Order: sequence, then structure tokens, then C-alpha cells
Amino acid sequence: KAGDTYKVKASDGGEDTTVAWDKEYKSIPVKKYDKGNYIVDDASVGDLDGDGEYEIVVRRTPADYFHQMSVEEGTGRVIDTREAYPLVEAYKMDGTYMWTLDIGKNEANEIDVNFLVYDFDGDGKAEVAMRSYDGMTDGKGNKIGIADADYTQSLQKQKDRQYLSEGNEYLSIFDGETGAEEARTELLPKRDPLSSWSANYPDVSRLTKRASHYLLTTAYLNGETPSIVMVRGAWDGVKLAAWDYKDKNFNVLWQY
Repeated sequence: KAGDTYKVKASDGGEDTTVAWDKEYKSIPVKKYDKGNYIVDDASVGDLDGDGEYEIVVRRTPADYFHQMSVEEGTGRVIDTREAYPLVEAYKMDGTYMWTLDIGKNEANEIDVNFLVYDFDGDGKAEVAMRSYDGMTDGKGNKIGIADADYTQSLQKQKDRQYLSEGNEYLSIFDGETGAEEARTELLPKRDPLSSWSANYPDVSRLTKRASHYLLTTAYLNGETPSIVMVRGAWDGVKLAAWDYKDKNFNVLWQY
């Protein structure tokens, strides 16, 4: 019941104590914004500042985000009415705000804004690994890549998904404590040529859809240190790549 104390003792003499919560969940307040009506729709945890306690990293998406981009019938002109973009934010478990990554205009599908939280370089503090975009803003307010790039006219709109078929693609590591970008490399496998993603659907819209599914995971590929693994594609073609991260540098291990 609430207030009960539980203790775990390790064989080496160490111990840890915790007290049962007064309810079956923990409520963590997050920032409010004037624009966007942001929801929280994904999360991961890691020790971002090395204090021995987890922090939480969340993805936040503006409400009705999908319908804020459209393609005008007959002209193909893209109409983009977005005033707010997906965010990735970090908080301590008591709701203390740490930092925000603003994805910016050069991603159209919030479902594919996914990320890893893990101590990849072994310094005792977790980093955040994720795809990054031209014009994205890191936790220190710095712009990534080409700050004023705009690839929205390459929008490929489908009934339940939308994707951009053009633009630079990056993989970045962000400092867990500050949200500052530590390192950036070219995203692998590459999107281009789009024709490599399907032999059955040659139109740009279908090819873009197949090239725009992303999965990230952490794996101890050598049994000793963590690596970043990315899987890209769906149905017709699926491609993979893996990196190690050390001394603020990416090292490509393989592509498949």
C-alpha cells in the first residue's frame, strides 16, 4: 500500500530503498505552448545528466498535424499551413524541464520522428540519437544543416500518411544534458535513388513511402559496447546500417 518501503540489497553490500506510490501512475508536467496544442505521443528514458536517476525524453506533436499540409487538386501545389512542428523534449521525473529539439518544416510525418536514448560513448551519461533535418533547432538554439532549406514542395500526400521526397538526410547525436548537437553524419542507407526501393511501384509517391519508414534500435553487436542500428524501408526493399559512436565521431560498421 502507499507508503510501504521496499529495499533491495546487492551481494556486494550495496542497497537501494524506495517507497510505494499513492497511486498507480506518476504524473509529470510538461511545457505548455501558445501554438500547436501539443500532445505527448512517444517516450524513452535514460540517465541524461549522470546523476544515477532516469530522465524522460518525449516526442510531442501538434494536434491535427497531418491535415495542416495538403496538395491542391489540379495544380499539384503544396499548401503548408503549419505554425508549429514536432518537438523532442527532455524532463526530469519531477517535471523539471531540460531542453527542446524543434524538428522544423523538413519532416512531414511525425510518426517517423523516432529516437534512441542510451549511453553510446560510455561516459556515464545517455545521449539521444535520431535522424536530423536541415533547419532543425537543437537544445541550445543552434540550427542544423542548411538553416533556411525548404523541401515542402516535394510533399507526397496519401490518405493516411505524407512524406517528403527530397532534402538532405542526417543522423545526429545530441548531448543528453543540454540537447546540443554533438555530431552529425550522412544518413544511411541513402534514399536516392528512389527507384531502388521498389520494382513494383515506379511512381514517386509509392517509392517515397517505401523509402520513408525508419526504425532505430540499440544493439551490442560486438558483445561489449552499444551500437546504433537503423532499418529503413518496407515491403519491397529493406536496408540496414550500423554505427559505433566514440569521441564524438560516428564509425560506420556495415550496410546491408
